[in-house]
Amino acid sequence: MKETTEVNFSDVDHMSDPNHAVREMDAVRLLPGIQEIKRLALSLVKPSTGEKVIDLGCGTGEDLRSLAEFVGESGELLGIDLSANMIAEAKRRTPSSCSHIHFVSGDIQRLPVEDESKNICWCERALQHVQAPDQVLGEIQRVLVPGGRAVFLDTDWETFVIHSQHVALTRKLLDCFADAIQNGWIGRALPALCESQGLVVKEVFSRTIFSRDSVLLFEGLDFSSFLEFCVEKAVVTREEASTWEAEQKDLSKRSEFFFAVTLFGVLAEKHR
Repeated sequence: MKETTEVNFSDVDHMSDPNHAVREMDAVRLLPGIQEIKRLALSLVKPSTGEKVIDLGCGTGEDLRSLAEFVGESGELLGIDLSANMIAEAKRRTPSSCSHIHFVSGDIQRLPVEDESKNICWCERALQHVQAPDQVLGEIQRVLVPGGRAVFLDTDWETFVIHSQHVALTRKLLDCFADAIQNGWIGRALPALCESQGLVVKEVFSRTIFSRDSVLLFEGLDFSSFLEFCVEKAVVTREEASTWEAEQKDLSKRSEFFFAVTLFGVLAEKHR
């Protein structure tokens, strides 16, 4: 498969630099809005001692290690990610004393897990990258025990906003960005998706994630490569792309850069 220089969470292992994806995850995790919605999700799912947890699209394992503090050594925690590079990094970051935390490389659309074997499922910003979100939800329904809880956190990229004087041009670029994501509108679809797979929606919540750091846009989201993609697809001209990029970098120098996007959350429960 062809390598790509762009951040591609659907296929991290075939990026020319898979660690780029790791660095982006680390940067995004530190944003106040991300930290706030994670804390809210943890307070809603209420993990308790001895419970069995699965994290779908676990990345570097930060969330699973946080959940481990609640379920204790008597609990069991399993992280699954399609990327072997992510799994290797998750294992590297997990202390050897945490023998109850395990990581495996696998497809979250086909979980290597027994029926009704998990109390909690955590699924953060993973559904936007899979081909069949409904299949993932079906798998979650299968592996949760009756009364088991699932937390979903995912982005709705149609809510992506960037400060610019070039209104029409920015609108074209951001529409293209949302459409380039496998499931760019997944955030707004979460409640209906849960209910279509027989999960009972208990809570719906959201937070706006924002940043005034252009590095996160141009290096984290690799927006320079995205602009080149837009030129190749004739979404914008090269002159328009250059003008827009120059404006954003100038705004950054003047401390006027700003972008934001909405992250939606759902707490759902399997029928008892």
